[in-house]
Amino acid sequence: MTVTAKRLIIEERRRQLAEEGYTREHDRQQGWQPLAQAAQSYGCNFPDDWPDAWATQTSKPKGVLRNLVRSGALYVAAIEAAAAMGEYYEADALCAPLADVVGRLDLLLDEVRVVLMEDGEL
Repeated sequence: MTVTAKRLIIEERRRQLAEEGYTREHDRQQGWQPLAQAAQSYGCNFPDDWPDAWATQTSKPKGVLRNLVRSGALYVAAIEAAAAMGEYYEADALCAPLADVVGRLDLLLDEVRVVLMEDGEL
């Protein structure tokens, strides 16, 4: 079976929901901003960029691919939370902060594909 970035991110999101207990309701309560900030922290390997709102929780960086996958899943959680909170659309266009998140997710998927290709997994 070919490993794809999409599948890895979906599996990680499912793991977060099932094993970590980070439900969609929990994500909505957190708000999309800290989720997106945590995603950026993992995706760009910036541990100092960890959300202030999560000061009691620490970043748990792993290897490059694992961090990119976790970042992707956190971006998915941020987008789901924003959509559920009615913040997905502003007027007729995607609001600027979420457009930035979507852009980062696209870049992240590109990075995951590169890593997978280098490892011969794609």
